[in-house]
Amino acid sequence: MAPKKQENNIFKKAIFRIDCREIDLSQIKAFSDSIKEEFPFSEKKEEKILSIDINTQNFQQDNVVPIWKISNKLNTKIITITPTSLSIEYLKYKNFNELLLDISKAENFLKDSGVKTVTKVGLRQINEIKNTKKDFLNWGEYIEDSFIENLNFIDSKNKKIARAMSQIIFKDEIGNINLNYGIWNSNFPNEIIEKIFVLDIDVRSQFPISIDELDIELIKSYNEKIREILDLTVKEALKGVI
Repeated sequence: MAPKKQENNIFKKAIFRIDCREIDLSQIKAFSDSIKEEFPFSEKKEEKILSIDINTQNFQQDNVVPIWKISNKLNTKIITITPTSLSIEYLKYKNFNELLLDISKAENFLKDSGVKTVTKVGLRQINEIKNTKKDFLNWGEYIEDSFIENLNFIDSKNKKIARAMSQIIFKDEIGNINLNYGIWNSNFPNEIIEKIFVLDIDVRSQFPISIDELDIELIKSYNEKIREILDLTVKEALKGVI
């Protein structure tokens, strides 16, 4: 009998981030006003940034950095802007096309703010697969066997655990692709009781590009990399929801 397809959307969160050398923050109000219908809330904060002293290896406090947060009514979509970065975070991720529209708005803002070169681009997607079975270590119906061998080992030893995460870093022509997978356990350091398997995939460039090269097709290629990794990790029961 074929395994029952999981009906729930496994997409949990998505984060798109651009790093650059300098953003003209004087353009933020105009940008915020232009997207006010969808992102009505805007606030400015100041945070002290910590860095590591190369000589002493001690943390030291750098200058106070202004941080703008622009969000929708439900606070489920948040645009964060600093003097050197812009990120778009979806706390309830539904589909990639919606994210693409917001990325286009962000790109236009960066161009208007005088950004010429992007030093790093990243797209991260966090997926949560919920297990309806009693045993939280039993994921063979959804996850490819090679990705749950550590859980099978734990089960065979009958040990209590607080977290069971693994990591693979793939090398790619665009940079690194980080896959973190397993049972995260938001109640750590307590014993695991959640029946949730996490697939956290982060595609990140490691080279500068022109702002003009940061187009929709490039971002689509990042999303395709994520889907390729998902296809490697999940079984047929999840193919219809990714």
